[in-house]
This record gives sequence, structure tokens and C-alpha cells, in this order.
Amino acid sequence: MEKSNLSAEALEAIGQFKLFAGFKSAELATLVSLAEEKAYAADELIIREGGPGESMFVVLSGEVVVFRDAQGKRIEFTRMGVGESFGELALMDDGPRSASVAAVGPTRVLRITQDVVAVLAGVRPAAAIHLLRAIGKSLVARLRLGNQRYLDIVLGGSIPIASETGDSA
Repeated sequence: MEKSNLSAEALEAIGQFKLFAGFKSAELATLVSLAEEKAYAADELIIREGGPGESMFVVLSGEVVVFRDAQGKRIEFTRMGVGESFGELALMDDGPRSASVAAVGPTRVLRITQDVVAVLAGVRPAAAIHLLRAIGKSLVARLRLGNQRYLDIVLGGSIPIASETGDSA
């Protein structure tokens, strides 16, 4: 396991990521020193659907694609770039991965494990709270987006507004 040894410039850039908003520089430095930086080649698998979930990832450079294989067909959900994170559910439970993630081109990520969060909570509790709260907000935003997409599909792309249906509540 290669612990992250990022430059001050890279650390400052990471501090601008939405996930790390509110972190003090010392808290961010501690988190990054505990986490592992990993590099992946184009098309290299980072997460395999159904595999064990024990860590999340933050894209430092490059791009990843999130997908599932269904009946021999690859279904792409989304692509993520610098500053975006994936695999966060693994920090909340020990369930299997719900999708696969692969590097689109050369990609570097910061891997944050459950153990990293536990150690962070011991040495920098405020940082652990910031991180878990940011992860929670990210998951809620994705859930809301998923709900909206589902409604768009079910209702054919339009959701009646209460005033249009005559409902007052």
C-alpha cells in the first residue's frame, strides 16, 4: 500500500474539492497522509460490481466510468472527473459493490478506507465529522437525482404541479 505523498500544491487543489469543503489545512493533510494514492491505466477496473466494499475513492486526475454489465451488455450510469468521489456506501456498510468503476484514461485516485476514517476520528474528530457529513450530502443528492430520474421515466418526463391538478396540498 502506497500512502499518499502529495505536494503542497496538490494538497491545496484537493482542498478545493466539494467533498473537502470546510476542512482546515491540517485536517486535510492528516486525511491525505492516512489515505492511499493509486494510479490506474486506461480501462483498468477500480471497483468490481458485487465485490467487497471497504473503501471510497476521490478522483485526483483523469476520469472514471461507472457501469453495470447486464445480459452481456455494458450499461453506463455516469462518468466522473477530478474532485468527484465514488464508492462512499462502502464507508457506511459492508455490502457488496453496486456497480463497477473503471478508469477511462490514465487516472489517479485517493483511496479512503473504513480504517482511515476510524483513525481520522481518533486524531482529528472534526475532520471525520466533516468528511462523513459531506459524504452524506453527496449520497442524498444522488438519491434525489435518482428519484427524479425515476419519476421522469414513470411519468413520461413531466410531473404535474399541484396547482395544475387542482390539488391544494
